[in-house]
Amino acid sequence: DRQVVDLAANGTASTKLTASNLPVGTHHFTIRLDQPDPLLLDNERYATVVAREQQPTLIVTSDAAMGELLRLIVDPFSEPQNAGLVDDIRYVQLSQAEMARYKVVCLYDPPSLSKMVAKRIEEHVRQGGGLLNILGPSLAGVTPAQLQDTFGELLPTKVAANGADGAGNKPLEPISRTARSAFVIPVALTHPVFAELSVAADQVPWNLFPVFKSWPLSPISENASVLMKLNEGELPILTSHAVGGGRVLTLTTPIPEPEAESPGEQWNELWIAS
Repeated sequence: DRQVVDLAANGTASTKLTASNLPVGTHHFTIRLDQPDPLLLDNERYATVVAREQQPTLIVTSDAAMGELLRLIVDPFSEPQNAGLVDDIRYVQLSQAEMARYKVVCLYDPPSLSKMVAKRIEEHVRQGGGLLNILGPSLAGVTPAQLQDTFGELLPTKVAANGADGAGNKPLEPISRTARSAFVIPVALTHPVFAELSVAADQVPWNLFPVFKSWPLSPISENASVLMKLNEGELPILTSHAVGGGRVLTLTTPIPEPEAESPGEQWNELWIAS
C-alpha cells in the first residue's frame, strides 16, 4: 500500500496502510518513508501480520430473515448450501447445536436462556470459543435475578433494572431516550473490533447516529473492558470480557435494528453508520 500524508503543525500525522487477500500464514512487512528525513534511524519500521482462515460461526436468532442477514454480514459470499462455515439457527434449536464445530457464537436479541443452554455456551467459551451477545427487546420482562441465574458469566455484569428492588424481582427495562442527543463514543481505539471501519473509529461522526434505547450494564465487572460508551451517563454500549480461555463481546443495543412495531420502538440508528 502507498499513502500520501500531510503532516500537521506539530509534525505528526495518522494514516492507515492495508494489505488485502493475504494467503493463510505469517507475513512480514516493511513500512518505509518514500522521502527520507534527516533522522535515518526511524525511516523504516517493521510489522508482522498473521492471516488466519475464517472461523466457523454459529448465529442464533428468533427470526429467520435476521439470521440470513447476519450470515451475509459475516460472510457476504456464503451460500445456504455451504453449511458449516457460517450457520444460522433459531433459539429452539440451540440446545441441540454442536458447539464444538464453531469458533464463534453470536446470540442476537437473546431471550432468557435455560440453565442447560447457558452452561453449554459458557463451557464453549471457557475452552477458547468466542461469543457475541447482541442484546435487544427480547430481554424485556426478565428480572435481574432470572438474568443472572441463566446468563451467569456470559454477561460482563448483572444488568440493573430501573428501580429494581433488592430481591431483583422487578422486570428489566431498557433506558429510553426521546431526544437524538445520545450517541456512542469509542474508548479502546486500537481494539480489533474497529478494524472493519473504513476510517479510524475516532473519525466517524457518531453524533449523527443516535441511540434511543440500551440496556444499562452497570457496574462493569473487574475483568471487563468498555470498548464503546454513551456520551450521556457514560453507560457502556460495547464491552469485552474473558471467560476462561475465551472472550465475550456484549452490545447493549441491537445492530442490525430489529423491525419496530412503531416509530417509538426504534433502538438506534447505528445500522445507518455501518
